[in-house]
Amino acid sequence: MTLADDDLRLPSVEAFARAADGLLAAGADPLARRRALADQQALWGQLLGDVAAAGEAMPEDVREDLLKLAAVVLGDLEEVEPDLSLHVTVNRAMRDGLADG
Repeated sequence: MTLADDDLRLPSVEAFARAADGLLAAGADPLARRRALADQQALWGQLLGDVAAAGEAMPEDVREDLLKLAAVVLGDLEEVEPDLSLHVTVNRAMRDGLADG
């Protein structure tokens, strides 16, 4: 089954902005950091699922790039000390890219 273009769903500009802000606001607070990283994992898990479900509703090169980016983000979240600057940068880039589109 292929989704129609108007059925294509990705997390919102606001979702990426909130995730970036949450990571920055967590600072050195371990509980806030764990929550922000859990939110990041949920956001990128949702994006991964949305992109995988989009099939032909999304250009193949865009789909492949998003799947690779999701793999990098989710892979880094499995590290003992995830790279917060990576996550903030990627979320802001997604926010900006979706806002321009």
